[in-house]
Amino acid sequence: MALVAAISVIYCTVHMSKMGKFMKREITDGFNKASEQSSGRAWMVAFFFSAFMVGREGVETATMIASLAAQAETSRMAVGAVLGVILASLLAWAWVKFGRRINLQKFFQFTAVFMTIFALQLIFYAFHEFTEAGALPLVDNAYWHVATEPWSPEGEYSQWFSYSFGILPLAWLIYTYFSDRKTNAAKLAS
Repeated sequence: MALVAAISVIYCTVHMSKMGKFMKREITDGFNKASEQSSGRAWMVAFFFSAFMVGREGVETATMIASLAAQAETSRMAVGAVLGVILASLLAWAWVKFGRRINLQKFFQFTAVFMTIFALQLIFYAFHEFTEAGALPLVDNAYWHVATEPWSPEGEYSQWFSYSFGILPLAWLIYTYFSDRKTNAAKLAS
């Protein structure tokens, strides 16, 4: 499944790199057209677009949590869920407050890098699991399984790698906000 997920993420990344430059314009044009209509219709378009995007992410999150719940201690899952909801709420608040100031082209560029790193982690995980099962021909499966163990999902290095998936996007959003703010201030001063 990790290998299938990696292929899907790579396909999505390639697609986003080709179509990303047009997405901002399409989204903005769609919202502009909706806002020109009645305020009720504009509200409905924005609501359903947001509900779809949040719902899609929610389904992915629920699937991942259900998978992890079968393997983890429930008290840790509860603490993680509460912390996750708090952090997601803070991120949602920041996105609503500052999101319109974010350069979407830069955001999509970073997303492509982020997704590529994630796909590489999935490929590495698949390799580790295949060596554990002894399923790779022409490879010393036992050696490679032991060699990749610190980087496996339970390994010491992968935990920090996983934390970076939360920290890097937040850092990028903050950097982009201040970078664009500085650029816009310089344009106004000119």
